[in-house]
Amino acid sequence: MTQGKTPFFIQILERWDNTAWGMIAVPLGMFLAGGVVLFFGCTFFERMSERFPARYAGLAQSSFAWCRRVGLLLLFCLCLGLAIENVSDFLLENRTRDASSLLKSSGLQLRKVSRVVVRSAFGGARFAIVVLAAFWVCRFLEEAVRVFFARDNGLRALENSENRSKVRLETLRTTSTYVVRLVVAVVAVLVCMQTIGLSIAPLLATAGVASVAIGLGAQTLIRDVVAGFFVLVEDQYAVGDVIELGTHGGLVESLTLRVTKLRSADGSAIFVPNGEIKMVRNTTSEWARVDFRVRVRLQEDLPRVETLLQDILASLATDLPSDVTGKPEYLGVDKLEEKYAVLRAWVRTRPLSRHRVERELNARVLRAFGAHDVQFPSA
Repeated sequence: MTQGKTPFFIQILERWDNTAWGMIAVPLGMFLAGGVVLFFGCTFFERMSERFPARYAGLAQSSFAWCRRVGLLLLFCLCLGLAIENVSDFLLENRTRDASSLLKSSGLQLRKVSRVVVRSAFGGARFAIVVLAAFWVCRFLEEAVRVFFARDNGLRALENSENRSKVRLETLRTTSTYVVRLVVAVVAVLVCMQTIGLSIAPLLATAGVASVAIGLGAQTLIRDVVAGFFVLVEDQYAVGDVIELGTHGGLVESLTLRVTKLRSADGSAIFVPNGEIKMVRNTTSEWARVDFRVRVRLQEDLPRVETLLQDILASLATDLPSDVTGKPEYLGVDKLEEKYAVLRAWVRTRPLSRHRVERELNARVLRAFGAHDVQFPSA
């Protein structure tokens, strides 16, 4: 019974579609029905996405909102194309023998316009799907990069270098995110070009030749960028460290993937391309140490001098707790010469505090030895 009613209903719809009102009413009804379904469907899923985790809720809501807007626009173009095609069919039916050539030519032009509109609608739909998929893939990879660098995977600095760790991880995350966006954007553009009917073979061939030419002409730049990336990954040094790069040394003022900027002791700015760095001597990586040595005459009372030096080291650790880490170590007599003996001690400090602690230690030893009549050997 149902199978008999269906062809009858379709015949009535086709006859009514051929009327003057049906030519506009049918596409309009399709647009209204499809628009209502699309609007309420996207709105429903947009509200349901509020239950997602916080980092996904905003992404899902914006995606469904864009789906609603783009879907309504594409549906409008499709229904407009159908309406134009109906009008062109009506003009080309030639129901009367006196149909003018103007009506026929108008019908032909409208049919061409309708085809263009319909094809544009379908092409726009494919284009929108590619763009939305690229957007989701890009955000997924960005989230994966964020989670990777947020884990304790050996890329963090020690606990006494929290600010350095944050800066370093943020630089790595920003660089990786930029690479991900660039790769996804290039792939999405190529897919979109192929979707709308443009051949990408000549573009790929041209890009291959251009990449070879650019690679040959920019070998130094690529080497600098790769070396800078590994400097960050391996945490060789960071902004604020005091380092020596071969014959150059100073405070690291800025660090990019291509170049490292140093500030020397006399105030000169030194720019070193990362690709030219062969050896790095970092004097402030994670912690530093004062290698203290003092010469005393062989005639001095050695136990008294050692006790005096140990007291100075203990007071130094007590008075400078923000600079000195751990207990200073007195190592004993490190060297014997004809006229003097060398006493040696180690004081572990925080980064960038070594020189300040060393100067303070020298001043205290000078005052204490002078107060207790401990003589320094003559040169």
